[in-house]
Amino acid sequence: MVESVVVKASTLEEAIEQALVELGLKKRKEMDIELLTELYVPGQAVELKAFRRQQTEDLANSEGTALMMNGDVDRSTGNLRSSGDLHITGNVQPSLFIESVGSIMIGGTVQKAIVEGERTVRISGNVLSSAIHVGVRDALENELSLRLEGVVHYLERIDRAISEILVVRDRSPEEIDAAELNRLFHWILEEKFLPFQRMKQEFIQKVKKHTSQLSDDWEVLADHLYNVLSDTVKSGVRNAQDFSRLVREARQMHDRHAEDGKLDSLLELPYALNSVLTCNGTITVTDRGLCNCSVSARRDVYVEGICRGGEMYADQKISVLESGSSTGGKTVLKTSESGTITIGMARAGTELWVGTECHLVEKDQVGVFARMVDGKLIV
Repeated sequence: MVESVVVKASTLEEAIEQALVELGLKKRKEMDIELLTELYVPGQAVELKAFRRQQTEDLANSEGTALMMNGDVDRSTGNLRSSGDLHITGNVQPSLFIESVGSIMIGGTVQKAIVEGERTVRISGNVLSSAIHVGVRDALENELSLRLEGVVHYLERIDRAISEILVVRDRSPEEIDAAELNRLFHWILEEKFLPFQRMKQEFIQKVKKHTSQLSDDWEVLADHLYNVLSDTVKSGVRNAQDFSRLVREARQMHDRHAEDGKLDSLLELPYALNSVLTCNGTITVTDRGLCNCSVSARRDVYVEGICRGGEMYADQKISVLESGSSTGGKTVLKTSESGTITIGMARAGTELWVGTECHLVEKDQVGVFARMVDGKLIV
C-alpha cells in the first residue's frame, strides 16, 4: 500500500485530486498534504507531497457550545474534525487539516494547511500557502442540484409515459423487464435521447470529480444513474417498478439540496500569500491584503489592503483598496455580468472582467468603478 506520493499539477485542487487517485483514497479528509512549492502562484504548476492520514481527532460538541482548542494544531494533536463550532487559540502548522460543519475561529497563523468550515471562518493571523474553504459543500451541492433538475425532468417524463403504457396494456410494473425498458426509453425520448444522455453524463462527471468534497449519497445516486438508459441491468433497475423508485430517489435528492438563496457564509482574515480562498458567501480581507492568491466568492470580496498578483472572482461585488503592482505584474479581477468592481488605485496591468467583457488598465488609475451598462463595459 502506497503511504505517500509527490505530485505536480497546474492548480492546488488538481494536485489534491491527483494525489487522492494515486493513494487510492476517495475523501480529501483521508490524507494530509505538504506544499513543496515555496512560492505558489495560481495558474502555475504546484508541487505537493500527500500521505495517508495517520490521526484525526473527531471532536463532539455539546449543543449550543463551541469547542476550545488551546495552543497550536500540529503533528502532536493531529488533524481536527468538529461536529460544531471550533475555536483554536494558536497557529495551524504545516500539513494539517481542520474541518468543521459549523464555524471556525483561529487565533494565530495558518501555514501550508487546509481549513474547511461551513458557516464562518475567522483567522486572526496570516494565511500562508494554504487552502481555506467556507461553505464550499453547500455551493457545490447547490450547483449539482441545478444540474440534477434537468435530469430528473426527463426521468419523470419517462416514468409518466411508462405508467400510461402500462395502463393501456393492462400490465404491472414488475412485468416490464430491463430489456423492454431500454426500448421504451428510446421510443419515448426519440430525438431528445442523446441530449438527455449528455446532460446525465455531465452531472455524473461533476459528482465524480468532486467525490472527496461531497456526502456519500451523491456518489450512490451517480452510480445508479450511470447505466440508466444504456445498460439498465447494471444500474440495478430490473423492471419498471425499480425505475420509478430511482426517479423518486433522484427527485428527493434534488429537493434536499436545492438552492435556498442563502449566501451568508463568511471568510475573514488579515492577509494571505500564495493561497486558495473560496467562500459560498463573502470574503473580507481586513489588513495588508492578498499576494498571488486564487480567490472566489459567490457573493462579495472586500480587500482593505492591496491585491497583488493572482486572480479574484466575486459574483456580486469586488471592492479593493489597491490592485496590481508598480512593476506591472498581472492581477485579474472578475465578476458576473450584473456585478461591479471598485478599486481605489488600479495599477497598470490590472485586468478587469465583468461578464464576458474585459478591460486592461494600461496606466495607474485612481477611482475605478467597472460595471455593465446597456450591454457595454463602463470603467
